Amino acid sequence: MIKEDNILTKSTRMMKRLLNMYAPVQSNFHKLDNITTKINNILEYEISQELTMEIISSWHFHQVLINMSNKTETKKIKKKLHKAITLLNELKQDIYNDDLKFFDNNFSSHFFEVPQEIIKLYELLNKKKGSSFNKEYIIKKAYFELLFIAELLGLKQPNNYYEPSKLKSFLRTITIAADNMSDKEDKSLQYYCQEYNKTKSNETIKYKIQTLIDKNISYKSDVYVFKELLIIYQDKIAPIMLET
Repeated sequence: MIKEDNILTKSTRMMKRLLNMYAPVQSNFHKLDNITTKINNILEYEISQELTMEIISSWHFHQVLINMSNKTETKKIKKKLHKAITLLNELKQDIYNDDLKFFDNNFSSHFFEVPQEIIKLYELLNKKKGSSFNKEYIIKKAYFELLFIAELLGLKQPNNYYEPSKLKSFLRTITIAADNMSDKEDKSLQYYCQEYNKTKSNETIKYKIQTLIDKNISYKSDVYVFKELLIIYQDKIAPIMLET
């Protein structure tokens, strides 16, 4: 799979910040306070409402992406990109064939090279398995990030998922399902917990995640440290985990 470059990653992060401004719970102080209290009871230490908002925003952002994925017509955009690439290649060939550069250097075929960013975007625009636009990929990404956040906060998975656990309570609280989670949603949590653990069995990934957890031990309630560690996970670890 072709990895997204830094520009695309920064654009995604900027869009995430904008979307988070409209997270449903943000405008409801009482609801945010209740969720923070629930999380504090689960963790047995206090985190700020700002940190709660960051955690909820991670989940909310991915839900928005899932809805966008259902509506995004990648084939239509890709078709237009294909036309643009074909036209640029034809122009380049025409300029070369007619030796226009001898009349003016501005007609150098070099200026009509198809930008690598356009080629990369063309190759990324699909909804195949493993694509950034694929619904299942986004769902997996959402659960994996939420499970990483849980570990960052000190929560561990139980030996048996069916056992009551702090992790399970935390996941239900953040997905804003709590007592109303359906069997299907609960099975999704179980499935992605198993997938996350399976991926984490890779020693390199396990080491990288543990390093971030260790860094966070002394700063569990620091929202700024949390943001920094989450960015490291998103940039350096998640792409590897999602490819396995």
